[in-house]
Amino acid sequence: MAKERLDAVVNLRLTQTEKKRLLEQARLAGVSVSHLVRQWICHRQVLPQTDTVLINELRRLGELLKKIDYRSQGAYGQEIRLLLQSIANWITQLSYDR
Repeated sequence: MAKERLDAVVNLRLTQTEKKRLLEQARLAGVSVSHLVRQWICHRQVLPQTDTVLINELRRLGELLKKIDYRSQGAYGQEIRLLLQSIANWITQLSYDR
């Protein structure tokens, strides 16, 4: 199926505050305002770029903790389990807070 051309234009009246918020949302997501609005119209969640970077970093830290646990033969087992659970909780919160 061929992609439909983006040839329709919509003019929208906003307050200055609303405009600033819209521009900020697009900037955080790393997308254009047009792309952001199209995603919202289709009821698609737009993941802010900063959250994506943070989630990826948390996952990386979790993997490093697992390596430490493995190489230490579980010497820090309880502490690492608590840290991994905390990382998982943060990832979940970041994923659902939007």
